[in-house]
Amino acid sequence: MKFVVFRPMWGRGGRNTSMLQINTPEITRCCLGFACHQLGVPEKELVGRLMPSSVGYDSIPDKDALLKRLEETGFIRANLYGDPTWTGAAAETNDGSFSDLLPLEDEESADGWGDPPPLPENFEAQAEAEREKRITDLFSQAGHEIIFTDDPDVYQAHLNEIGIRDESFEARTAARVGA
Repeated sequence: MKFVVFRPMWGRGGRNTSMLQINTPEITRCCLGFACHQLGVPEKELVGRLMPSSVGYDSIPDKDALLKRLEETGFIRANLYGDPTWTGAAAETNDGSFSDLLPLEDEESADGWGDPPPLPENFEAQAEAEREKRITDLFSQAGHEIIFTDDPDVYQAHLNEIGIRDESFEARTAARVGA
């Protein structure tokens, strides 16, 4: 499956800020938030959720079909009770599961807490390129393609191709055009 992340809406970094979607004046999503939305999870169900298993699936009309898509892609799996759980349990086998994405999107310091180490001058560009490469590699290991773009036309074309509407993206681009 192919996923596209629109960088201007990509939220990453900072403890407690890597969520599927955060509704601030500048709406942001983590890479899993983009993927879940592109699989059909409604935007309102992404807001404030930490991972795919924490989405309120019971309120989604075609819940069973959506859960099946998410399970087939490896983002969730059903537990013994049939409830969605995070695929992070597979991380123990070091198989490149999606739980490995959490530290990549929330790298505040070496251990996730406290002050970060000193950074080189071009750290931001290096860090973003490395983060994108690592996320791309993890998605690839799971049989998926993920593309990062700054081009709203590329993102919109992908949404059109898969038949998904992104109201947050539309509002953001309309606001920029009107400004």
